[in-house]
Amino acid sequence: MTTETRSALRAVRRLGLWWVVGVIAGAGLLVVGLGQVRPGGYLLATACAVGGLLRAIRPLGRAGGLAVRRRSVDVVCWLGLGATVAVAFALVRL
Repeated sequence: MTTETRSALRAVRRLGLWWVVGVIAGAGLLVVGLGQVRPGGYLLATACAVGGLLRAIRPLGRAGGLAVRRRSVDVVCWLGLGATVAVAFALVRL
């Protein structure tokens, strides 16, 4: 394994599992773009909830890009955003 490869792997490990949230949110945006607004919105809400759960269970050194503030504040913000997005898309009438 080359030095560049090792450096890239270390950078990915430092970022943690934020990419999981990005993949789910991207899938939600794709579904919304394909015309299925409510299911896509629920995927976006799920991405936020997953972000909150990952932040809650991952230790600080392994939370990566999900760690912005104190753990409790991050978890409340992620889960609150997920609940708000879910309610907003539940109320959409299209």
